Amino acid sequence: MGAKICPICDTKVNKINFCPECKRFVTPKEMSQNFYLNEKRPDGDDTNQSQKSKQRNQKKASELLTGIVVAIAFIGIWVGFLCASGYQLDFGYNDSNDNTTIDYDADIPDYEDIVGGGYGNYVNKAEGDSALTDEQVEEDGNACTMYGHYDGISAVSFMDELTGCAEAYDLTLTFNKSYGYKNLYTYSTGNEVYTCYELCDVFATSGLGRDGIATYYDYNTDEIHGIYAWAKVDAYSDGSAILSIFNCMIDALDDSNLSGGERDNVIQYLEKYIAKSDFTLEADDAVQISVGDWNIYVGRTTTNVYVELAVAY
Repeated sequence: MGAKICPICDTKVNKINFCPECKRFVTPKEMSQNFYLNEKRPDGDDTNQSQKSKQRNQKKASELLTGIVVAIAFIGIWVGFLCASGYQLDFGYNDSNDNTTIDYDADIPDYEDIVGGGYGNYVNKAEGDSALTDEQVEEDGNACTMYGHYDGISAVSFMDELTGCAEAYDLTLTFNKSYGYKNLYTYSTGNEVYTCYELCDVFATSGLGRDGIATYYDYNTDEIHGIYAWAKVDAYSDGSAILSIFNCMIDALDDSNLSGGERDNVIQYLEKYIAKSDFTLEADDAVQISVGDWNIYVGRTTTNVYVELAVAY
């Protein structure tokens, strides 16, 4: 039986080809696996494997406990040393220039002012022979062939608009540069070779990144590949923040095809998934809606309610 793996990060994707690590739908790689399924194992295999498994678990547990004890002891020694030396411990976030606490709830400047074109700071998630360098991508100069491209608004302009629309929905959007990355690689299906020249930037509604908006766009052309928004569902949040995030996103995009009834249709599906209570760990639910230039995916996982706008290919 084969396993479906994300071609970008090698994480196992779910049944609707959604990668939880990259937070997007992908064309997965098929990986073969050899294991018994509804078959009798060779003689003695059950017993030997069971004994080996018990031994491995005991060894791992012992190693883990030893590691935890050593780490706690190490931290305790250093904290004690610092306090004995009169050092004042401060676990806040401080600006190294003036030693004052940064106000992360302050007005967020324009996206372009924050980034300053510093795309070279983003780590390329692609690895191996298929990975491309910035220079190789820039030498091509064209849009990639892996995704569709939206030319109604540039990615940078869209992200600028996000910060302007946030106040109307009582959102505080914080640009998280540490979440940004590049995916620069070629992908072969056997018959065709595709190029991926993608940048990803994220605005989160809190420092923990519990809810937010990720924008995927072309390295060369600044055209949008897709937009993914999510809201956390747990004991402290019911996921309803996705409604404000989605409305902010659509306002910033300003696409006439995503107004009126089409917008309301997506909201109705989001409300359905927010209210869904019979959700199990094995379950996964999503719906696809095609509108204008977009394939829209609305769904629910065990931890998030999400909506993705992917540009039709």
